[in-house]
Amino acid sequence: MPKKIKDILKPDEYKHILQFDDDDKNWINERINTRSDGEPGVECVVRGKNDDGDYFKLTPEEIIRQCYAHKLIDKIRKVVNRAHEFLHESECLYSEAEKLIDNEIGIDIDSIDKDASTIKSFSESFGNTGRLDAEYYQLSSYRIMDMLNAGGTIATLCHFYDTNFMPKKTEKYRYIELANVGKKGEIEDVDIFYGDALPTRARRLVKKGNIIVSSIEGSLSSCALITDMFNDSLCSTGFYVIDSEYYNSETLLVILKSKVVQHLLKRGCSGTILTNISREEFLNIPLPKISSEMQYKIRNIISDTYNMRNKGKELIGSAIHILELAIEQDEDRAMKWLEDYNVELDKCYS
Repeated sequence: MPKKIKDILKPDEYKHILQFDDDDKNWINERINTRSDGEPGVECVVRGKNDDGDYFKLTPEEIIRQCYAHKLIDKIRKVVNRAHEFLHESECLYSEAEKLIDNEIGIDIDSIDKDASTIKSFSESFGNTGRLDAEYYQLSSYRIMDMLNAGGTIATLCHFYDTNFMPKKTEKYRYIELANVGKKGEIEDVDIFYGDALPTRARRLVKKGNIIVSSIEGSLSSCALITDMFNDSLCSTGFYVIDSEYYNSETLLVILKSKVVQHLLKRGCSGTILTNISREEFLNIPLPKISSEMQYKIRNIISDTYNMRNKGKELIGSAIHILELAIEQDEDRAMKWLEDYNVELDKCYS
C-alpha cells in the first residue's frame, strides 16, 4: 500500500505543507503510487509521468509543487467554468430578444410559399428598378413586404452616415473590420493603428449608439452596436452606419438581424464578383413598427447580454493572467493575485 505524505516527510519538512488544507493533503495522498525503484512517487497533474514512463519521485519540493498546481488548476477551472456560464447566459438573452422581435413582427418566413416564377411588365420591373435578376421579383418577397407592418424605411426612420473621415497621421484609431463583428452583434479583437497605417477603406467614424451593417452579401447579418469602448473608432466603408430616433439602438440592432429584414437585405443585393446591397436599396428597406414597451424590454435584455458577455470575457482574461503569473514568475504570486483582486468565484460577481 502506498505511503502517505506524513509517512514520507520528516517533521521539519512537514511544516512546509501546513499552508495547505486537509482537502489538498487528501488529494495528494490519493495520487501517491509506488515507483519502479520501490520509492513513493506521483503522476504530475500537469506533466503526467516522467520521460521513463515512471512516477516522479515524491520529494518535499514535488509535494509542494503538486499541491500548488492542483490549487491553481482548480481555481482556474472554476473561473473558466463561470466565464462560460456568463457567455452562455448572454447567448440565451440574445436569443430571447430575437424571439420577442420575431413575435412582434409576426411573420413566419418559412411558411410563406416560395413561388419559382412571377410575371412583371417592363414598367413594373426593369423600367422602374433597373434590376434584371429574376430573384428580385419573387412573390415571396412581395408577400413579406405586404404582411410587414412597416412604419417606414431606413431612409425615413434612420439617420444615415456616409461622410468620409480623414484620419490624422499621428493619431491612433481603433479600426473595426468585418472579421471583428460576431454573430450576436458583438465587436471583438479590434486592432489599433496610427492614422497613416490605416487602410484606405477605414473612412467611417462611428459614435456610441450607432449601428454598423455589412453591405456584403453573405455577411449581411454582421451588424453591431457601437458601445462606449468603440466610440470614435473607424470602420470600413463596407459597412453602412445608421442610428434612429424611432428605435433605440438595441432594438434597431435586433430588427436588422431578424429573419424578415435579413431576407429583404439579401433581396436587395446585386453585382457579379462581389455582390452587395447598394446605398439606394439599403435605404429602401422597410422596417417594422415596434411598440415603446417592447423597445424598452429589448433594450434591457440586450444591455444584460452585453454585461454578461463582458463579465465572461473579463473572467477569461483573469484566468489567462493567473497562468502567465504562474509560468513567468511563480505560484505564490499567482495565488496572491487571486486573493488581492478577488478573482475567486465566491467573491466575483456575486
